[in-house]
Amino acid sequence: MRGASLQYTAFDIRPVSGMLRACVTVCAKSPPMTPQAIKFLRRAGIVAVPILALAASYLVSFQVFDAQERTAALARAGLFQRMLGDQLSRFEHLPSVLAEDPVVQAALATGADRSALNARFAEFARSAALDAIYLLDKDGLTIAASNHDQPLTFLGQNYGFRPYFRDALEGQTGRFFAIGATTSRPGYFIARPVSVRDVVAGVVVIKQDLQPMADGWAAGAENVLVENSKGVVVLASDPRWRYGALRALSTVERAAIADQRQFGAEKLPQLNWRLLNRGRVTLDASRALHLELPVGPLDWRLHYLAPVEPARARARQVAGLTAIVLALAIAAAVLLRSARLRAALAQSQAHQRGLLQANRALEDAQLELARNSRLAALGQLSASVTHELGQPITALQTYVAAAEMDPKPGDMPEFLADVDGIAKRMKATTDQLRFFAQPGEMRQEMVALGGLVDSAWGLTQPLGQDPVSLIVTGQAPPVRGNRHRLEQVLINLFKNARDSLSGQADARIEVTLSGDTQAQILVADNGPGLDGIDADQIFEPFQTTRPSGTGMGLGLSISSAIIREHGGQMSARPSSMGGLEVAITLPAEGDNA
Repeated sequence: MRGASLQYTAFDIRPVSGMLRACVTVCAKSPPMTPQAIKFLRRAGIVAVPILALAASYLVSFQVFDAQERTAALARAGLFQRMLGDQLSRFEHLPSVLAEDPVVQAALATGADRSALNARFAEFARSAALDAIYLLDKDGLTIAASNHDQPLTFLGQNYGFRPYFRDALEGQTGRFFAIGATTSRPGYFIARPVSVRDVVAGVVVIKQDLQPMADGWAAGAENVLVENSKGVVVLASDPRWRYGALRALSTVERAAIADQRQFGAEKLPQLNWRLLNRGRVTLDASRALHLELPVGPLDWRLHYLAPVEPARARARQVAGLTAIVLALAIAAAVLLRSARLRAALAQSQAHQRGLLQANRALEDAQLELARNSRLAALGQLSASVTHELGQPITALQTYVAAAEMDPKPGDMPEFLADVDGIAKRMKATTDQLRFFAQPGEMRQEMVALGGLVDSAWGLTQPLGQDPVSLIVTGQAPPVRGNRHRLEQVLINLFKNARDSLSGQADARIEVTLSGDTQAQILVADNGPGLDGIDADQIFEPFQTTRPSGTGMGLGLSISSAIIREHGGQMSARPSSMGGLEVAITLPAEGDNA
């Protein structure tokens, strides 16, 4: 508590810089953030930034206004320090002048009539506005006093127990503050020795009343208190603080105070006083700015307390203005963003309209391309049909013409057999076209691939005469699709395989089922294979390895389209048995069949 509390930092950024360093350290050690975390932090920042701005404006403005209040408080405390110091030193010379007064010395030397000295002291006291002037002999007995004619006069009282008396007898200036032992009024005592023929014969004392100064502090609504060297408040603007202790007094200190009868019957209770950091103090549970300055020759300390609420109120005003500015800025930002969004929406709508127009144009182009493609396919189909049916028709015409030119009854059976063969060849061609021209029903259902293989194989048995072995291994999960169209695919694969195996010994077809999340069907044969055709080309229309008149090359193309309709894929490659292997992959549905 000793020493003036004048150090103060207006802008203390150490806590903020410490938090920033901690944040930087944590961010440097943290793993990279996910997009969701970045999005969350961005949204949190939108809310946190205004709050932090308001908090920062309040804290910074409070520090500024607090510094201003402290500067003003320091000026006020310095003023009261000088006023009290001047008051204490105002009559510092008077006891020395009185000690040299011949009338005072004569009163001690000869014991002459002291009534004139009493009147002289009374006049001096009235002129200097002192509480009292009195003369003590070397035993501490009062032999003359300015209040000689008052009921509570000092005449005849012995003040040899006072420290100022003992100090003066030792040739020093005695100074002391105490509650009067006779009048019970506090005062500041100054004493000087009176020497007669170079021997200390007595002590002259003056008493100042300092209470008017404390009353002036109270009238000005100032919070001021003055403590002595033992921590006891001797002057205060609030009477509740006077004669209270700012710290706990020891037993020895209380005994010395009682021996000097300094504070009479006062109990000297300890005040609810606590020093805080940053120049703050609490007194009676109220917080205030605190300034402490030394004053007077007795090691007194003057404490000036200033309220903190004005700085807080001004800081709240700044925070309120900041909130208004932020609100206006946010509103402006929202309006600007809304305008940008409206402009972007208008531009997006314009782009969307352009895309719609482009899509319509694209759809028109696709329709036109489809029409052209259908026409081209129709042309190719017409050419193929013309090619496939042209030869048997020509042959048929030749046989009929020959029969007309040279009819031989005996040749009729052979002629009819030739015509029947040509008709069967033409029927096979038209049956293939009719088979794949039928789209079938598109009803979706759960299809077990094992049963599908069996039914498709059963439908292909009448199509071939040569014995062919079918080997089915493995298991595949069921799929969802149109059973009839999927069956068409397998029928086509089995028919192609049987056709390629015609006339071959040990002809066999192997079907392998597998899959978990996807169902796979592998159909392989030990026939002649692709016969020089690229595996990627066999799914194109009109690609076939069979001789003219036995097929149009549309089966695998249509089968591949059916598999794609079901979300699957179809591919081909040479099989390990030397023939062709076709792989079908479809999305699985449920557990294994």
